[in-house]
Amino acid sequence: MWKGDCQEWKYGDAVTSDIDRLPIECLTGGLPSTAGIVGIFDTTRVNFLVALSERLLSHPEINKYTDLAAFAFWCRRANIERKKIGVNDNMHRLGWGIALHITPGNVPVNCAFSFAFGLLSGNSNVVRLPSKDFPQIELLISEMTHLFSKTEFSEVAKYNCLVRYDRNGNVTGSLSRISDLRLIWGGDETIYEVRKLECGPRCVDLVFPDRYSFSVISLESLRDSNDDELETLTQRFYNDTYLFDQNACSSARLIVWYGKEQADERELFWERLQRYTESRYEVSLGLAVEKYGRWCSDMLGGSTVRRVVRHGGWVYRVEWEVLPENSEQYLGRGGYFYEWVTEDLDVISNLASKRCQTLSYFGMNKEVLKSIVVENKLVGIDRIVPIGRGLDMDLVWDGHDLVRSMSRVISVS
Repeated sequence: MWKGDCQEWKYGDAVTSDIDRLPIECLTGGLPSTAGIVGIFDTTRVNFLVALSERLLSHPEINKYTDLAAFAFWCRRANIERKKIGVNDNMHRLGWGIALHITPGNVPVNCAFSFAFGLLSGNSNVVRLPSKDFPQIELLISEMTHLFSKTEFSEVAKYNCLVRYDRNGNVTGSLSRISDLRLIWGGDETIYEVRKLECGPRCVDLVFPDRYSFSVISLESLRDSNDDELETLTQRFYNDTYLFDQNACSSARLIVWYGKEQADERELFWERLQRYTESRYEVSLGLAVEKYGRWCSDMLGGSTVRRVVRHGGWVYRVEWEVLPENSEQYLGRGGYFYEWVTEDLDVISNLASKRCQTLSYFGMNKEVLKSIVVENKLVGIDRIVPIGRGLDMDLVWDGHDLVRSMSRVISVS
């Protein structure tokens, strides 16, 4: 049952009196009884995010959760002020109204970023959390609840809540009917199902479907790097890929090695990665079985596969003899990578299908990479970032300028 204070949901002229009887658990905040819109980068909401950042960063257990620490760091006042300047287009902007956030179950802190985006764009927010009890989400809820109890943030608490409920069309459908904006994160199937549900005629949907990503690494730069630089690259590559078992859309599944191979650069990279992961990454039994099964299948891959290599249980590699046309369908998890060696950067065009989200790079000229995407008018690749920043969420994501997309313009003439 709903564990909030609101007994009746009133929104404009519509009254949905059975909302409080739905099997929804409110973990913090309050059910918005009206649209509760404000302007973008509202001062009180910015102050709330800054206070949340300070509490999280000072928490004694924050170092256990690098993803939550990254969110807290993102919410620093200096960073939000920089984002505000970047969004300023001299337009009068207000939030759309009530925003329903359907967040993914395999990337815990995505819900926190989605909530922050909703706040900064001036909306009231109902955020559905993953069903799994992630400890970093529990910490987030605890600190938010503390801030919501303060008088200065009573309005933020009144119009925003984090909820949990079983995934069924009845609850999401009821929430959709009073929503002005829906952010749907997750698999393609989730998006199809939510889009079938009735919503208001002016409701705006922003969808974030299944995507895949790849990395380009310069073999020449790899050769020229000293031991400290290689160790840094290893750490950053690990953070991009292993922290969420490669489940994040922005985690690389394919590594494109660019240049002429002269020694054992690749072997040394993978061996270094194996040593780094051994003491940090725990492979679950289910994932280990999945990886081994995929490895056996790829061994029988015929002419498309040159070789398969396994570094203990931590790193699996499949090097392609021929680049498949449907490379985005090869989705390894938990340290399972595909490889392609090339001296022709035009291969990027063959990899940039609509499903391609992030191109991460090492030792490459980012302007050259950008020109390949722009000049060839590629339908894929929304982000080009250095390796180590693949998981960095921001106000531009999946090609959406979020604050602008999540707010409406008041035209005055």
